[in-house]
Amino acid sequence: MLPIQKKQKQFSIFKISKAFFQIFSKITDRLPAESPEGKRMPIDIVFVRHGESEGNRILTQANQGDNTNFTPDFRKRPSSMWRLTNLGQEQARIAGEWVRKNIGEKFDRYYTSEYLRAMETAALLNLKEAKWIIATYLRERDWGVFELLSPQERMKKFKREMERHERDSYYFAPPGGESLAQVCIRVDRILSTLREQCCEQSVILVTHREILTTFRVRLERIPQVRFKKLLVDPDSSIRNGQILHYSRRDPKTGKISPYLRWKRSVCPWDLKNSNLEWEEYERSVYSNDELLDQVEKTPKLLHEKKAEVKQQIEKEIEKETEKRKEEKC
Repeated sequence: MLPIQKKQKQFSIFKISKAFFQIFSKITDRLPAESPEGKRMPIDIVFVRHGESEGNRILTQANQGDNTNFTPDFRKRPSSMWRLTNLGQEQARIAGEWVRKNIGEKFDRYYTSEYLRAMETAALLNLKEAKWIIATYLRERDWGVFELLSPQERMKKFKREMERHERDSYYFAPPGGESLAQVCIRVDRILSTLREQCCEQSVILVTHREILTTFRVRLERIPQVRFKKLLVDPDSSIRNGQILHYSRRDPKTGKISPYLRWKRSVCPWDLKNSNLEWEEYERSVYSNDELLDQVEKTPKLLHEKKAEVKQQIEKEIEKETEKRKEEKC
């Protein structure tokens, strides 16, 4: 290629790149005005945890020392194929009745996990003219090799892994399974879909306890320190048939906010122990000092003297300099 042709080609590429950058800048400049994430979330997002499943019942019994129902048939059946108990079916019906009376009979979009217990719950909600989309990303957290083991078997065969789980429940992943941090990546995919396809709409999703927990983590920006408190707070528990409702609509004025700002959590079959009030929340952001306050809650393992820091830096610089000299030789 001649030098002149080369310059002309480079100039053309520069003009195209400049034009693209100008268009892209205009688009991105508009995004914050539409919403902090680019596009607005649905006005209402309603999450429903499935009713009690046969697996829930059997694992609850096992936690109480009764392994009677840990039969060969139970161990052969994957957790994705667990059915609802009779109680679970009734919990789903009651949840549906509460949704119809307190939120509405129709939604713009209906999603359910593909696990049978979630699909059964979705159908038993009995929502008018519902057209359910089966979403694989809404499936329960994968517990890997732990899945069909009793609590006693888990401790016997995987004692060190169980100890890791106790130390760091948020980042711990069982062998062959997922950590809650990994589940958050799935949840982000779902939230992106809602933002892109369900802007200004109402959406209902039927899913699982740990998925609902990670939705809370992402929607409310709950850090790992607060997450640990969340797990032991009885007011934050997500029971079978529980409904978690997020909204951009101010419950007092009806005014629509550009953000999801209000939430309520209700267990329709146990209203006595449910807080029916709306709660306004803000997604957490931190100043420098607030970040350090969080950090200082954990003591250091090494007891260092500040006077030694300068010497350490000088040693590190000297080591790096020597290393680079050797690499050049």
